[in-house]
Order: sequence, then structure tokens, then C-alpha cells
Amino acid sequence: MSGPSGFSLLAWDSDFFGQRIARVNAPDFHAGSADAILASARNDAIDCLYLLIDAGSTGQAQAAA
Repeated sequence: MSGPSGFSLLAWDSDFFGQRIARVNAPDFHAGSADAILASARNDAIDCLYLLIDAGSTGQAQAAA
């Protein structure tokens, strides 16, 4: 389930680990979207948030840091 939050809850992972786990769905991830995604994740009580980015994308890596 993906929505305006910028992430999708991962049901299997959440059930298995007993924590709310989600994956970021933002192919154009940047510093501005990072703040909004993190705020939304906090509001939704997400315990763990996965972010997959291109290792060569220094802008996305800096935004994630």
C-alpha cells in the first residue's frame, strides 16, 4: 500500500519482526522529500524504514544521511 506518505508498509516483514516496517517509494528522493517522509513515518508509528538508492547518487545519499 503506497500513498501520499511516500512509503509502503511491508506487511510480511512487520508481522514477522513484530515491528511496523516500511519501504520508501520515492524514486526522486531528496532532502525536501526526506523530511516529509520521516514526519509521515513518525505519524504512522513506523519503527523501521528501508530506503534503496543508487550508490552513485551522492545527492540521495546526503539526503538520507
